[in-house]
Formats: sequence, C-alpha cells, structure tokens
Amino acid sequence: MTHRLGSPTGTPTASASSAGPRATALAALRAPVLRPTRPALGALEAYERAVLRDARLDARILTDVVGTAVPTDLLRTPVQRARALAALVPRGAVVGGEAALWVHTGGRAPSSLALIIPSRQGRGPGTVVYRGSVPPCDVVTLGGLRCLGLARAVVDLARTAAPARAVEVVLTARSLGLNSTELHLALTRCRGAACRGRPRARRIIEALVPSAQP
Repeated sequence: MTHRLGSPTGTPTASASSAGPRATALAALRAPVLRPTRPALGALEAYERAVLRDARLDARILTDVVGTAVPTDLLRTPVQRARALAALVPRGAVVGGEAALWVHTGGRAPSSLALIIPSRQGRGPGTVVYRGSVPPCDVVTLGGLRCLGLARAVVDLARTAAPARAVEVVLTARSLGLNSTELHLALTRCRGAACRGRPRARRIIEALVPSAQP
C-alpha cells in the first residue's frame, strides 16, 4: 500500500493523517541523508576514490604521486608538493632524483622515490635507497620534507639520468635562472659514490648554461 505523505499545498490528507507514526517513519526513510562534508586537504583514501569513480574526471582532478592519488589543486607550489611526499619518507632521509626536482619545478609527478639515507632502512615499494649523506648546504626543508636543493638535484640527474633527460634537466635549470657557477659548485660537492658521471654533467653544463656575470 502506498502512503501519500502530503498534498501539493502542504495540507495533510486524510490518509496521511490516519497513517500517523507509520507515515512519519516512511518519510524519514525516504528523505535524503545529509552528512557533513569537508574539502579534500590531502591524499584521498581508497574508499573515497571509489565513491564516484570516473576515469575522465579522475584524470583531470587527481595526480598520481608515487602511487597515491592527490588532488591536483594541492600540488601547485613547492611546499604543497613536498607535503604530498612527506608521509612517504622515513625520518632522516633526504629526497633526491626526479622527486626532488619535481618538488622544486612541478611538471610530471614522480612514480618512485630516490632516498639518500645513512642506512638501508626505509626501503619499500616504489623506493630506491642510496646509502650516504649530503652536505647540509645541498639540503632544503619544505613542508616538513628534507630534499635536495634545486642545483644539487639538477647536477645529480645530469650525472645519472639518460642523456636526453640529463640535457633536459640542465635546460630546465637554465630557464629557472641557475648559472653555471651554482651548478659547478653543486657538482664539486658530489663525493664518493656520487662522483659517477661528473665529467658528463660538467660538459653538459658548460655547453648549455652561461657563466655568472662578474
């Protein structure tokens, strides 16, 4: 039996009045349940991403950062990008490689993390750990994340990335205003195992980046 809960003018009908508590209970069940909402201020949980999945919409509003979906609006500044990585980095580690460059410059988000850490602790899925230390002058802290400064991140990739990528990274540094002196100084601080690839990085820098003005 269908209960009519009210007339269009808002005056209860006889059937609704006779239904009494039962009609009230049905109205409560049929009414939409409004729950408090809050804006997304961080990475989305799996259950949140599953609520209204739409591949086209996801691609426009979410960015995959080392396997975690983060609202793209929260990745506009270096501090925001650093915060997106902070929870993935163990205490004492320094983020390097493509992830460090991404923190400073944006662009395509990293799919993995390169961590520089005194021990092998912290290895996990999507993470490569390099044992060693970095001079304090080559480390910056943004949004609670310790990562390589821009010049050191650039020269590390100039040393180790594929040739085309190494050139691209140095050109990015030039477009951001870094000069050859800054890059050469960062390169001289690459010691021990980090010496690998220094000659190639030096050649790329000398070919592409003008010297600082006297």
